[in-house]
Amino acid sequence: MDIARKENCSVPPAFADKITIASKRNLRRAILSLESARVQSYPFSDNSEVPVVDWELFIDKIAEGMISEQSPQRILMIREKMYELLSNCIPIDVIFKVHPICCCH
Repeated sequence: MDIARKENCSVPPAFADKITIASKRNLRRAILSLESARVQSYPFSDNSEVPVVDWELFIDKIAEGMISEQSPQRILMIREKMYELLSNCIPIDVIFKVHPICCCH
């Protein structure tokens, strides 16, 4: 809220709560989420959505692929996607911390 005020940006408390939850207690991520949301959908309302980071969507697709088919071809595809994440500087501990393999939604 303090950063939003300094940026002359009005943030409803309900939307600030959404950012807090989505950022998982990471201040840098919260600031980036606020900036992304401001570009995409300002002025905010209580119903505004926090944008999801592209690499998180990519990880979701990897997880869906793991669940939908277990085959050697799928393993190779997942391996390529994991290398793509790593080549884009997404650390492996972040990948598995954000979306553990044993967890489905």
